[in-house]
Formats: sequence, C-alpha cells, structure tokens
Amino acid sequence: MIIILSSKVGLGQDPEFSQFFANPLHLNPALTGTSELPRFVLNYRNQWPQKGATYTTYSISYDQISKKQNTGFGPYISQDRELNNVISSNAGAISYSYHIELGHSSFMTLGLQGGIVLKQFDVSGLIFPSEINQLTGETTSSTPIHVSNDKTAYPNFASRCGWATQ
Repeated sequence: MIIILSSKVGLGQDPEFSQFFANPLHLNPALTGTSELPRFVLNYRNQWPQKGATYTTYSISYDQISKKQNTGFGPYISQDRELNNVISSNAGAISYSYHIELGHSSFMTLGLQGGIVLKQFDVSGLIFPSEINQLTGETTSSTPIHVSNDKTAYPNFASRCGWATQ
C-alpha cells in the first residue's frame, strides 16, 4: 500500500528554548512516553529581558507510558509573545507514540502529534513614523491607520521516528 501525503509549504520559526532537551514533547513527538514514570514539564524563556518583554515563551506538557500497550500519550500547551506582545501565538497539541522493541536493549519509537495554533497580530501598541512630530518628538494619533488586528487559527501536525538503546 502506498500512502501519499501532500502539504502546503509554510515558512516560519517555532520558539526555541536554550535547554531544548528539557522540553521533549516540543522537540519530538516520538519522545512521548519514553520516561519510566509520568513526566510533567514546565518551561519558561525570556530573551533579552533588559529590552522589555521582547521574546517571552511558556510551555507546559505531560506525558506517560502505557507499558501494556507499548504506547505513550501526552498533551502540550505553549504561549509565545514577540516584540512586546505585537505578535502572540498560543498552541495546543496531543502527542501519541508507539514503541517497538527491536531487541533485548533497543527499541524504535514512532510519534504523531496533532494540534491547533492561534496566531494574533496586535498593532495598537505600535508607533508609526507618520505619528511622530519631527520638530518636538511628540507622538500623535491624528493620522488614521488602517491596519487590522488579525487572528489566524490553523492546524499543526508532526510525525517523527526515534531509535534508542537502554
């Protein structure tokens, strides 16, 4: 049987954490349920805090293994705020993995993740050059600006494969 999947090409960047290995469900859905005990993870990143809330990211996840069924399951939620809250993204996903034992001390894991992302663009805090008085430096909002505050929701899917030895 041949399965053909098509996807729309998208350009963008996911939030990154300095200790990315401490955020397994964000890194790779195949890592779901790879811990012997249930795993609860909280992450926080504040890049360049001296410049305001430039890039702030939070995430929370939980996963656990079901040894009877050789599967792992877990939810993941994240919030990313960029450029002093001009751009914000909220995401939620569910991860599932299946563990296949290859030998006595090695296994392969297949992971799937599906969720939704809500991206918002808020221009109310921006100051445009046309709003600045060149003589005094004061800002005015006398110039009408016709930019909408957009909200977009879209699905987000991922699949990965991993191999490990114990």
